[in-house]
Amino acid sequence: MNKEENVEFGNLFNDEAYRGDIMLMRYALNELAEHLGHSFKNPLSLHLLCLELMIPFDVCWLMYKDIAWIVNSGSREEKEKLRDYQYVQKEIMCKHFPEAKEFNQLTIGAFMKALAKCYLPELLSYYN
Repeated sequence: MNKEENVEFGNLFNDEAYRGDIMLMRYALNELAEHLGHSFKNPLSLHLLCLELMIPFDVCWLMYKDIAWIVNSGSREEKEKLRDYQYVQKEIMCKHFPEAKEFNQLTIGAFMKALAKCYLPELLSYYN
């Protein structure tokens, strides 16, 4: 392998053309999702929603783990707090993704609804 072929991934992600390709894929996926009916009011996929909100994969799963713990092991009072958009935003989302402080109620509801539909059906009565 010559020097030109040995590209480090860190340098690859800094490449302007590569970032443009990533943005193109994001937009293409969002367009396809919209045709299938995906929206903030009707999220079809947690991962599509996170891609749209630019929430990294690992951060999405940290938020999921916090919420899943409450759903599966939390007290009744803790579970009831999941109905409160501000609690979810401040205590869970912002803890892992500070940019979530800019999210509105529709965005937080979409995230919770996508979680309910895809992974935590116990939340469907809260966010349906």
